[in-house]
Amino acid sequence: RIIEHPFADHHRFALDELTFGDSLPVIMTEKDAIKVQKLGPAVIHDDFWYLEVATEVGDDFINLLKPMIGLTGTQVKSIERATAPAPVAKEN
Repeated sequence: RIIEHPFADHHRFALDELTFGDSLPVIMTEKDAIKVQKLGPAVIHDDFWYLEVATEVGDDFINLLKPMIGLTGTQVKSIERATAPAPVAKEN
């Protein structure tokens, strides 16, 4: 059984929005997991899961983007490799 709790992109979570009154698995994006973790470990139970999301930018897009924002190819490739900090694993 799936119970959806959709939130808009860039949503600022509050603790009461993540307390569902059960211990069913909770699945979210990695980006949201980082935000949720910062709220406090009390809201996280053993069945909180996140999905890693990765994006690859092709050369055609980079070549189109460079003149628009005034970046060199090296700077764009650097942005491509940047990653958000990984959430800290909850200890059992």
